Amino acid sequence: MKNLIKNQDIRKKLLDLLSRREHSKYELLTKLKLKVESQSSLEEEINKLSTENLQSDLRFSESYIRSRYNSGFGPTRIKYDLSVRRVKESVVLNAFNEIDLDWVEKLKKEKIKKYGNSSSENMQELSKRIKFFIQRGFEKEMINKVIN
Repeated sequence: MKNLIKNQDIRKKLLDLLSRREHSKYELLTKLKLKVESQSSLEEEINKLSTENLQSDLRFSESYIRSRYNSGFGPTRIKYDLSVRRVKESVVLNAFNEIDLDWVEKLKKEKIKKYGNSSSENMQELSKRIKFFIQRGFEKEMINKVIN
């Protein structure tokens, strides 16, 4: 069995993870819960870091939204991914409000990147394109504006 992280070293390990990138509380908990001596000490340290604003689900959400936006994903998919990471819906909505991103413009760029400037030749091709962008998390109204 591997050595468990001692209670006095939990904070150091958490800060080490947070220094590399933002993490949600849930991510920190799941990454370390099997590697620490005491899960209650881990939860206590995560809450302390949150109180000290060294860990923030809002900052994590903003960072995650920017990252996924740059990777070509839409708002619906990003909201789902954040909910899987157990970020509260109110925090996610605040993060979306804080970041001013042009989703329609992003969808246009993704369409050009994937399909070029050509329009779909038939209904089958059109439905294939629509399905692709829905899976990427763009809303139907946006897709209809851009594709038509």
